[in-house]
Amino acid sequence: MSLLFSKRGLGDSENQLVPPRNLPNGRRLPTSEESMRHSAVWSCLNLRSSLISTLPAVQYRMSAGLKVPMPSAQLLTAPGSLHVGGPLARFDEWISATQTDLDRYGNAFGYKVAIDGGWGVPTRIDLLPAENVTVRVRDGVVTYAYGGKTYNQWEIWHERQFVVPGSPVGMSPMSAAAYSVSQYTTAQAFAAQWFSSGGIPSAKLQTGKTITPAEALQVKNRIKAMLSAGDVLVLGKDQDYEMITVPANQAAFIEAMDFSVLDVARIYNTPGDMIDIPIKGSRITYANVTQKNLDYLTIRLAPSIFRRERAISAALPMPHLMEFQSDALLRLDPQTLTMIRGQQVDKRALTPDEWREMDNRKPLTADQISQFSVLFSGLTTSPGVSDVAA
Repeated sequence: MSLLFSKRGLGDSENQLVPPRNLPNGRRLPTSEESMRHSAVWSCLNLRSSLISTLPAVQYRMSAGLKVPMPSAQLLTAPGSLHVGGPLARFDEWISATQTDLDRYGNAFGYKVAIDGGWGVPTRIDLLPAENVTVRVRDGVVTYAYGGKTYNQWEIWHERQFVVPGSPVGMSPMSAAAYSVSQYTTAQAFAAQWFSSGGIPSAKLQTGKTITPAEALQVKNRIKAMLSAGDVLVLGKDQDYEMITVPANQAAFIEAMDFSVLDVARIYNTPGDMIDIPIKGSRITYANVTQKNLDYLTIRLAPSIFRRERAISAALPMPHLMEFQSDALLRLDPQTLTMIRGQQVDKRALTPDEWREMDNRKPLTADQISQFSVLFSGLTTSPGVSDVAA
């Protein structure tokens, strides 16, 4: 994705938010495809897009301060294709693809293929690859260029995150991580070269006498044959065989890779242990895993979910809105979910039958209520957690 500003209106700058293509020492910054080969980048993108795209989405309208459920529009079932003119994709696929572009480029784009004439909202949005879309601003008017064609604002669906004043597009996390990714890929290249060809011999053999090149080659081939076969290495008393390890200054590439992984996790606001980065001094228990999941949902993921809800709601007929049911993430933690819903029942914010409906169970029968009355006759409050669990 590129951004062009005209000389009038927004200044003389061009290609803003696009980082320089070369590093100070002349090395090229990694492309988007190369960045995706970084394990931390891939893990962060996969974690965020997988969690958000699998959240159930509901459509509703506000009435007297209450959310009234409404039938889902096509935009919440089969919103469009993953490419222009392709087959319709499922909602979760469409959300996953757009979330990946949002987390890579800070922007997601789509072509409004079909418009509801009565409501003036899109009924089908085919996605465009953000890296190939150019956003132009001239005299305050925003246009989009893709595939050699120019489109007006009303033709393009544009969702963004990480916005800054003075720019019509969001900032790119992948651009922010470019230097860290470059450090990682450079270290990877060094490691591959080291283990494939070396540059430094893997071992040395010292003898107590001077030998000819032909004798050296003969001894070398004999030792290589024994080592490759896993055989016992036999040397004379005047011979000394020594493995050569990676020098400390060159072994630093391992530290560089570890630092890059942590740096990428910070850029994507993802706890290291959630993408399998070893954290020194940490001890995983059920309690802190549960707290970590809640922290990730409420603090780190919730803002992205909120922005997506507002962006998609803007494409629905007024006054309809959409909402992701983020409570679904708690289903991965039955103990916490049971505790929260049990408290809601005890505080009269939720009835046992409503809880049972959430668990896809039928309402309590008269016989069940009768049994609860016998089993919990000593309770001073209405049956709560234990009753539903029964």
